[in-house]
Amino acid sequence: MFSSFLFLILPSFYNIISKVFKKNIYLFFIFVILSFPMFAQSRGFSVGLSGGTGIALNKNSTYSVKMQPGIDYNFCIELPLFTDNLHFGSAVGYTHWSISSLSYGYLYKGYSNSYIKLYVSYQRPLPWRFLRLSMWAGGSVAGFASINEYDYTNLDFFYPSMGVETFLEVVPDTMPFISFTAVLPYIYNFRPDMQYSSSHIFSIQLKLYPLVLWRRL
Repeated sequence: MFSSFLFLILPSFYNIISKVFKKNIYLFFIFVILSFPMFAQSRGFSVGLSGGTGIALNKNSTYSVKMQPGIDYNFCIELPLFTDNLHFGSAVGYTHWSISSLSYGYLYKGYSNSYIKLYVSYQRPLPWRFLRLSMWAGGSVAGFASINEYDYTNLDFFYPSMGVETFLEVVPDTMPFISFTAVLPYIYNFRPDMQYSSSHIFSIQLKLYPLVLWRRL
């Protein structure tokens, strides 16, 4: 009898919660973004833009590995996880990879991919300083969901990726609400059309820490 009661009441309860959540989803995200900095030691959340260039290494089942140069752009948001050392981040980005060389009589087509990235990073301040700059070094583990499309075609497909990154963040003493970060990743792509695929992009990221800026106004 009790199980029958639960069977009747739970769908209605779920519908009510769903409607409330959908109507207030934007307020929920604003609350999350604003509440995380309260637990952080100082800098709070950040937003960033980055651009970079590098190579992809691709190999299908027939031919050997070839390099394809590429460029990447992305926008990210990072939230501190109760400390300035540990962060959770998300990003959306776009990468274009040029056609490979025609050496040995074959080539790989150029392609582009749009992606969503989720990552967890850990960083620590370095004990030394350069001029009037503070430096943080760290690393991150990331997961990607990408939509790939070959150039001059309508052929597109989905694939996931996993990656690790090392980075160095530089913060000017005179403007602690911004930072410049150099990032060097290794990303393994689970592409269905390739036997092996990896991405290696060196990028520079500009970050803004709104909470720090607010404190200085």
